[in-house]
Amino acid sequence: AHGRTTEEVAELIGADWLVYQDLEDLKEAVGGGKVKIDAFDCAVFDGQYVTGDVNEQYLDRIEQARNDAAKSTVERVSAIIDAISSIALGGAIASALLLVLFQLSVVVLRYTYGISFTWLNELVIYAFAAMFMLGAAATLRDDGHVRVDILRPRFGADGRNWIELAGIYFFLFPICIRLLTTGEQGLARAWSLFEGSSESDGLPFLYLFKTLVPAFAVLMLAQGVSEALKAALRLTGKLE
Repeated sequence: AHGRTTEEVAELIGADWLVYQDLEDLKEAVGGGKVKIDAFDCAVFDGQYVTGDVNEQYLDRIEQARNDAAKSTVERVSAIIDAISSIALGGAIASALLLVLFQLSVVVLRYTYGISFTWLNELVIYAFAAMFMLGAAATLRDDGHVRVDILRPRFGADGRNWIELAGIYFFLFPICIRLLTTGEQGLARAWSLFEGSSESDGLPFLYLFKTLVPAFAVLMLAQGVSEALKAALRLTGKLE
């Protein structure tokens, strides 16, 4: 009905005749009869509550409480994702320590005793991959990835947050989703066969190694959600 005349509204709804009843007529129509009614709560129409204690300040407090509750929920979700990334980071640190141990063993055995084991060389590769794949999400959380920032530093805080959101939605999410969708069949086949190394003396769990790719994508997707939530809270002034 907004912006239209009574005749236009009547034609739009297919009515022969249209009349609007004002609020006072409505009160009079429903307030008659044997039962005496002193007042109606017509706050939905005029914003006046019969309790007398509902005003703009009261409504503002309710809105603020709802905003705080929503903020608290968002922060909890972000904190849970950050905690999962921390657990994955622990795995990455353990992989880094194992990487040093495995690589040292390879060097000592090769140059001291002149022997080499395929399975040991593969352990070096597996440990390096796990270190990178499991630690990437926590690195994103801590803003530790290398940035090639040319224009971003010139923007204010809001501009940088918008750029952060754009990068997450237009680059991070699509790439991670692509990783998940393109490797699904190969991973399922690897697990169904319990695929091992192509070398006779290699490791028998190549399928676990291949699982690191979707694990990396899932961790990065989750951390991307967390970073997007933080950026949104900063844009609304609810997070420093």
